Amino acid sequence: MFYSILDCVPESLDIYEDGTGKDYRTSVAIAICDETQRVISVDCSLSYVFGHQPPPECSFFHEFSFAITIADLNDVELPFVTQDRNVVRGYLQDDAVRIIMPVVLACCSQMIERVKPPIIYRVTKMRNPVSKALQKHELITSLINAKGYAVQERGTDAHGRAFWLHVRSPH
Repeated sequence: MFYSILDCVPESLDIYEDGTGKDYRTSVAIAICDETQRVISVDCSLSYVFGHQPPPECSFFHEFSFAITIADLNDVELPFVTQDRNVVRGYLQDDAVRIIMPVVLACCSQMIERVKPPIIYRVTKMRNPVSKALQKHELITSLINAKGYAVQERGTDAHGRAFWLHVRSPH
């Protein structure tokens, strides 16, 4: 069984850049299993997308997303990545589950402060997400708004997933 290794969100997070200055990611370990030598981390990314048009027509944007990764510390097994909250609940105890969204929000905040993207796009993984999933997205929306962005458009994409397009307010 995995046990939590975080009591609180780290104040300073490592933000990794892909070398082009466009794609950024964070990875924060939140739980470990001594028996199987695996670690669970919250992985967030702020990825530059050019030439793609999500439901609102837009030639470029940064997409914010997050997922949970279960990785073998000995590199014997390939990492397993999921955005499905039900899968994650099968691995984590309540104390570790409670830290996920605070970690996601801290990662999002610090990446936005560093990158200052003009446009941020987000989309749910699932079609017709459950209320609990939408609550998490509303937390992210509130954070992004507090960072000086406004929701320019929100709706449902061609695949039935909820999306948000945030635009940085001029100073």
